[in-house]
Amino acid sequence: ISCFIAAVFSFAALALTYSRGCYVGIAITALIFLWVYSKKIFGALLVIGLPVGIAVMPQNIIDRIVSIGNLADSSTSYRLKIYEGTLNLLKTYWPSGLGIGETAFNYVYPFFGVQGIVAPHTHSLFFQLLISFGIAGFIYFLILLFVYHRNILSLAKAKDKNSKERVLLIMFGTLFFGFLVQSIFDYTWYNYRVYAIFWVIFALGLATYKFLGKREAEND
Repeated sequence: ISCFIAAVFSFAALALTYSRGCYVGIAITALIFLWVYSKKIFGALLVIGLPVGIAVMPQNIIDRIVSIGNLADSSTSYRLKIYEGTLNLLKTYWPSGLGIGETAFNYVYPFFGVQGIVAPHTHSLFFQLLISFGIAGFIYFLILLFVYHRNILSLAKAKDKNSKERVLLIMFGTLFFGFLVQSIFDYTWYNYRVYAIFWVIFALGLATYKFLGKREAEND
């Protein structure tokens, strides 16, 4: 009951942000979780749940989601101009990056950015990682994510289909997908509380994998 109440408040807060990236992210997370957990439930969601969800969704939220492809939207056009300046910057600094933190970015970006566009960051976690660490740090981050998800989801497949351990592993193995989708369109680590939560959950996922993997080996 407590988890359900917390979820209601969380989804209400999510709806009130009007963040299109967050809407897409939570949908991607739910779809990937259900696909890994049960193909039958995933199919039922698409056939029954999706039309019902759209029917009961408030019109203002639907309008906000539909505006994703509207390049005339102020938020979208603003980001595209920032990305243009970021790409100009990366042509020079992609091998080594500028260094960690927004201070270096704020100092150098004005020399490469589109005239009149002021940006505190790149509005994309992946662009920001490239800017900060260069190509080597960016590739390291992708490898880290790949190994994390491969190990956890592989262990989940070895568990009994209806076990709580399998559900827990699938949860840790899929929840980052939505976050990373949102991170394409926003610098999600700009808020240090979100940054801290990301690595706390990452560590909990690894600890769960180590603990359950060790127990699996002992049982064998």
